Amino acid sequence: MSMLTNNNWLLKNGSRRGNEADGCARLPGNPPRYLGGYSAWGFFRHAFNPTVRPARPKQSGGWVLTETMFAIGIGISFLVALMGIFVSSSISFAGVGNYINMDRRSRNALDRMSLNIRKAKVLTTFDPAALVFNYNSAGTTNLAYRYNASSRLVTEEWTVSGATTTNTLLTGCDTFAFSLYDRDLAATTDVSAGQGKVISIAWQCSGTALSRTNTEYMQQAQIVIRNQP
Repeated sequence: MSMLTNNNWLLKNGSRRGNEADGCARLPGNPPRYLGGYSAWGFFRHAFNPTVRPARPKQSGGWVLTETMFAIGIGISFLVALMGIFVSSSISFAGVGNYINMDRRSRNALDRMSLNIRKAKVLTTFDPAALVFNYNSAGTTNLAYRYNASSRLVTEEWTVSGATTTNTLLTGCDTFAFSLYDRDLAATTDVSAGQGKVISIAWQCSGTALSRTNTEYMQQAQIVIRNQP
């Protein structure tokens, strides 16, 4: 009976530490006494709050020789691959530019030869490497196309009253040949009246870019001498 009386008295009045805990528990943000006090409250707060973590000791770290050599190897491999791509792209672009230049020169040469041969009056001399025309009725203007295999050049020569002007149409020609056909497209070398009427031209040029040689496709054309009798 006395023990129950003492317990009731303690629950009613409490001890000094218990009274202090009750007083602190009434302050905002402090744990109530029935949750086990400050130690239990701290445990539950850390257990149910994932953002709060106990401080960890700082770990010292740094690059070792193996990691440094591995990083250097990766960097060198990347630079070598990049350089290979750059060189390959440069060679490809140079080759494409070379083909474009050869095609432009071939088109220009074909346009000029087609225009002038059609307007020429009479074909006076035929050779697989040379053509000579009388360009006007008076015979004061002559037109000649010549291929020089040693210099790989195709030239256009205008002779007016004894003065000759030479223009270079093609450079780097590996092969170049004229062919002559009559009205029935039969091959001939006769330039007399009623014989040679159609001229066939075929050539192939090449050029060098970045120590590499590019060769164009064979160019061919047939031109009719309109004024040829």
